[in-house]
Amino acid sequence: MGIVVGLMFLWMAGTLGSEDTKSLDARRQELKKLVAEEWEYVMREYPEFATIVGDYRYNDRWSDGSLAHVEQTKKDEQKWLARFEAIDTTGFSGAGKTRPAADGPKSESADRKHRTEAL
Repeated sequence: MGIVVGLMFLWMAGTLGSEDTKSLDARRQELKKLVAEEWEYVMREYPEFATIVGDYRYNDRWSDGSLAHVEQTKKDEQKWLARFEAIDTTGFSGAGKTRPAADGPKSESADRKHRTEAL
């Protein structure tokens, strides 16, 4: 869920400049669309969180805490990360230039600390 918050910040930060390969505006729209898709996924998979943020569409269910679902969620999150990393951020401003995932955390606890500090 920390990824969502960071990506929402990235999306809201906006961008500057222009690119000749794939236009900056096209890449901004691609990021915006991907953030929206991932947000919907989070709302669906974590209905309690959806309720907390005011989305009541999933009030008729609970999060699935089964081992099988946790494993599937981990696979899904890896796919989301790959899709986000595939977006060229050249020309993005501010937070858009920061890509902590590119180097990757040295350990899971370092990753947790990084996500907590980002909030």
